[in-house]
Amino acid sequence: MAVTWSCKLCMQRNSMDSDQCITCGRRADWKPRSEGEMEVYRRKDVAVQRAVRPAREDADVPRSDAIQSALSILLQILMTMMCPVRFLRMDEQLRVQHLTTITVVNGPGLVWINPFKSYHITKAVTLGVLDYVRVRDTMDGSERAVRGPRLFFLGPYEKLEGAGQGVSLTSMQYVLIQDKQTGERKVQRGPLIWIPGPREEGKVMNGVRLNSTEYVSVEDSLTGARRVEKGPCIWFPGPYEEWEQGSGVWLSSTEFVTVQNTLSGDKRVDKGPCVWFPGPYDQWTKGASASLTCTQQLHQSVIRLPRRLAVSLRTLAAISVSKRQLALRYITVVNKLTGASSMVKGPCIWFPGPYDSASAVKEAIVLQDDEYVKLKDISTGTRWVHRGKGLLFLEPTWRIENSMSSSGVQKSWGLRGREFFRLQVAPHLRVTKS
Repeated sequence: MAVTWSCKLCMQRNSMDSDQCITCGRRADWKPRSEGEMEVYRRKDVAVQRAVRPAREDADVPRSDAIQSALSILLQILMTMMCPVRFLRMDEQLRVQHLTTITVVNGPGLVWINPFKSYHITKAVTLGVLDYVRVRDTMDGSERAVRGPRLFFLGPYEKLEGAGQGVSLTSMQYVLIQDKQTGERKVQRGPLIWIPGPREEGKVMNGVRLNSTEYVSVEDSLTGARRVEKGPCIWFPGPYEEWEQGSGVWLSSTEFVTVQNTLSGDKRVDKGPCVWFPGPYDQWTKGASASLTCTQQLHQSVIRLPRRLAVSLRTLAAISVSKRQLALRYITVVNKLTGASSMVKGPCIWFPGPYDSASAVKEAIVLQDDEYVKLKDISTGTRWVHRGKGLLFLEPTWRIENSMSSSGVQKSWGLRGREFFRLQVAPHLRVTKS
């Protein structure tokens, strides 16, 4: 086999005996200094070669180039027909069904499609600020909620279950949310835009506005705990709380409330003046204190009045009559816890204790020097006579006997120098004046 060498410009093989290329005339040790220089030399050499070659070879070269270009164009056409090209816009998605899987391609872009596989192009979902969609994955059954603003593309195995708009809540509103899957509740307060979850349902409600004299009694239906929230405020309930709104109780300086704690059973009395709020376990009753006046103080004020004004004797007589009509007020108090009874005399403003039960306000009996009353103690059966002058306060078990007047006060008999009483005991008590 003959040994040859190749020209580095035209790649012509030459024998080892020849020191120049038989085609381009380059020496065997020639090397191009750059790619550009090589292209220039090639173009010149091709022109020289075309000039040196016979006419038959010059006709064959362009024919072969035309055939190659035609074949390449035909191949591109066949490839385009077999694998069509699609241009995807920004809001388009290509979904291709393979033998066992699905693939997706999101736009924008240029994609090649296999014509032997089924495919279709879908539009993306444009979500605004308040918009949302519920999506379910058919592969694992999971669900999720997607909120805007965004351009949303479905996954390969996802389907739309529904769409809607979120709720805009102000600072005075809240939403009570319940999860259908777990049954759990929660509360979200405004201001916000609430987007429900895949299995959530919500109810929008307004907060409770409380002024300085209002309150809400709150009970947690899950734990049973109770509490009281007072104003002024905007009150928001918890997820399991039930509530009832009420107003505080105005108490003057002579009013009170008797309060019983239903949890512990304790009782107490809260006095005015104030705005009273009940506790979470309080039951209460409003009442007014008893105002007890004093006869002595009234007597003194009445006696001083004529002296300062220097009124007539007729006025003095009228005042002396009015003095008899005045009486000292008192009440009888029974403690329901211990059973002990007591008497409260004026002058005072009396407030009951938590276990006190008071009788109606009574008036003491005023006795002059010549007046008396007959009394009987119904608890012991003892009888006696109480003589004036003074004030008589009747105990709870005392009763007045044998009285011809409504007040029970009787006048004594005045005896002159030669008069006397004859007393007959049997068979009936009888007194005869002689």
